Amino acid sequence: MVVLSVPRRAGKTTLSLAVNLDHLDITSDQRAWYTAQRRETAAKLFRDEWVPMLEPLSRLYRLRRSQGSEGVHKRRGSSRLQLFAPTADALHSTNADTVTVDEAWAFDVESGEALEGGIRPAQLTRPWRQTWIVSAGGTVESTWWDRWLTAGASGLPGVAMFDYGADPTDPGYDPADPAVWVGAHPTAGIAFGLDVLHREWAIRESDAAFERAYLNVWPRPSEVLAAAGVDLALWSAAARPSVSVTSVRAVAFDVAGDRSSAAVAVAGPGPDGATVVEVIDARRGVGWLAAAVRDARRAHPGARVVADSLVTAGVIAELRRVRVAVDPVGAGDHARACGAFLDALADGRLSHRAQAVLDDAVIGAARRPLGDAWLWSRARSGVDISPLVAVTLAAWSVAVAAPRGRGAVVVVAAPDRPAPRYPAGRFGRPGATGASMR
Repeated sequence: MVVLSVPRRAGKTTLSLAVNLDHLDITSDQRAWYTAQRRETAAKLFRDEWVPMLEPLSRLYRLRRSQGSEGVHKRRGSSRLQLFAPTADALHSTNADTVTVDEAWAFDVESGEALEGGIRPAQLTRPWRQTWIVSAGGTVESTWWDRWLTAGASGLPGVAMFDYGADPTDPGYDPADPAVWVGAHPTAGIAFGLDVLHREWAIRESDAAFERAYLNVWPRPSEVLAAAGVDLALWSAAARPSVSVTSVRAVAFDVAGDRSSAAVAVAGPGPDGATVVEVIDARRGVGWLAAAVRDARRAHPGARVVADSLVTAGVIAELRRVRVAVDPVGAGDHARACGAFLDALADGRLSHRAQAVLDDAVIGAARRPLGDAWLWSRARSGVDISPLVAVTLAAWSVAVAAPRGRGAVVVVAAPDRPAPRYPAGRFGRPGATGASMR
């Protein structure tokens, strides 16, 4: 996966063509596909930008210009570059090696994930598969583009990130300063003179419009801090340190944004019918996580295992290799899980064990918008919120899915026996009660 973020007029159209033509030479039967926010937009780019560049190369490439079948075909072999509509089923029954999604800012998370869901099966059997997600800055609605930028910046395995633009948090940042323009725009002063940007600044609709177009500075959804995370009075009222889980129905896991730590949680009904959530493991790093999830699944064979589809993609793949089924949760369902978590808390349908590791995550948690919904924000929270994300997904799984197979009956902490204590100086405050943290 390649994520390329550049200002406008930085040459991404030419680069996209060059990358795809290069990939057509990998084998004699390469299938490359290109789309933008609409197929009509991609077709116009093909006619207006690519065709004039390729016409002098007619001995190498054959151009198809008929509406609906536009493409570039190698004269030797059967490799080709074609256009497709940005829909979930556009690549059904096809093979895809290289797929380029341009103008990614135009997609929200749900439409972007639907598009991804159509791309991945088409690439499944292709050994040279690669997806490019390319765009300039977007708007607060550009949640899919923002999600991939966040993934790239976090060092998600398998993602190469190239991000060109100005840093608005730099003390020297001034959108009117030509030095800022040159530092932010990779082709300023090369593909066009700085006098062009002087004119654009003089006739700008607004500072924000200029910043988005030429400095790649825009209001990213993950950086817009929404309302505070959890009502702490409700959270305190839901604390049941000695509560028991009658049947573990879900195991969920999550990792910190910088992959410095991770958490595993379980959920199931308690004696009073409310859903009980508990963090059963939380440690530094992520190398331990797959084994811990596998052990939890073995201990609770009827439980469903869930995790965020993007942030934990590497761990999900590792678990699948050892035959542990994981249900990946997309952004839409993740947002529904967050809303349902607070609804259950407000209605008295959720209990927790007053664990310090979870309390700390709740106290420091913040939200970020996702369309008309919201998610817990790893970037804006003051602490590692992986324990909170894990219990959120576990509780949601219990609410929406029937138990699979034979659920294991466990007692988390018997009423007549004190709950285990956190080791001082690790994840809990000294003397806090809750799950034993290995």
